[in-house]
Amino acid sequence: MWAALVGLAAPARTPAHAAGAGGRPAITGAKVFIAGDRIVSTVTTSGLFSEEIVGTVQSGLPAVVELLYSLVGRDDKALESGLDTIALRYDVWENIYFVERADTTSRFSSFAAMASTVQTLRRVTIVPLSALRPNTEYAIRLSVAIHPLQGRGQEEIAGWVGENVRSGSEGSLREQVLNLNDLIEHFFARDKNPANRSDWYRTEFFNPVLLPTVDEENK
Repeated sequence: MWAALVGLAAPARTPAHAAGAGGRPAITGAKVFIAGDRIVSTVTTSGLFSEEIVGTVQSGLPAVVELLYSLVGRDDKALESGLDTIALRYDVWENIYFVERADTTSRFSSFAAMASTVQTLRRVTIVPLSALRPNTEYAIRLSVAIHPLQGRGQEEIAGWVGENVRSGSEGSLREQVLNLNDLIEHFFARDKNPANRSDWYRTEFFNPVLLPTVDEENK
């Protein structure tokens, strides 16, 4: 059972090209909208799903997508900045993929379906509309990254799992899973590879008064 968590009993893997892989992550476009009292952006990406990322997720270990954003003025100085994160997980027993955001969790029956959804990050909140001045032009700078659990992190987690199995840990399954999640988060916090991050992308400058609403997004 624990072997599946650390990739020792992984399912058949989706080829990276089938998941939309293409080298280093990149932002290929971004549209800006008004959604109620907020400015939001729908961001299209490419190159998120390398063979390494596909292998990590399908082995049962998570990966995290990070979208960095900054609202800038004509002087290119950042006025507001933030980070949107998405966790990608695969349940090797139930054969279900999860996309977890701060307020929602979506389920998918295939890696391809999950990857297609993640490659377009819809309606990411950038800033409250009230923070912007009318008839002033702004742009949004964006960078996307994806971080797999890898290398030493995988080895140490595999060692931790193996030790619990060999010792016949008396902790409940829930306690062991929570401990494993804490360990995974520890490695995400300290292991960030710059090669997995895109260059900065900047939208066209816009006047918030003239922005379309999200109702017009697909028109």
